[in-house]
Amino acid sequence: MELIRRKSDYALRSLVYMAKFPRGNKFTIKTIAREQKIPVAFLMKIFQQLSCRKIVSSQRGPNGGFHLLKNPSQISLKDVLESVQ
Repeated sequence: MELIRRKSDYALRSLVYMAKFPRGNKFTIKTIAREQKIPVAFLMKIFQQLSCRKIVSSQRGPNGGFHLLKNPSQISLKDVLESVQ
């Protein structure tokens, strides 16, 4: 029985990675994918779902990327799992 799906695992690992940096830091999907060894296309779909649930936000452009919308302590495991499953 699979307790945590791959999609959920990738979402959680990515958010934990982002939480290690000061709030407001922006991360590209390619950077997160490389650091966490996650396929870029799969991670992009996950971040679209996280963005719809207002867990992360994205900014386009040369200085763009994804960033956390809340303090990591305010992001619940339930919110993340419901976002991607």
